[in-house]
Amino acid sequence: MTKEEILEWIKNFKLIDSKEEIRIPTANKDGGIENNNKNSINIIRGVGKYMLGQIGRKILSGDFKLSTISFPIKAMISKSQL
Repeated sequence: MTKEEILEWIKNFKLIDSKEEIRIPTANKDGGIENNNKNSINIIRGVGKYMLGQIGRKILSGDFKLSTISFPIKAMISKSQL
């Protein structure tokens, strides 16, 4: 393609608004599917708190290596959003 052809293509470029075409009826307004299971929400939040605590301890101790932080086994559930 020549420079003129590329510039012409850029001028005529239009975004495709296909978001609504592929959205499933049960999708949440921000994307994804809403999770109403309180138990799995508590587990996921607990995993997040645990990970933040581990990272905070590493930062405060001065030995911050992400490879040494263990991932909690309770995060391995079928409905985990992680």
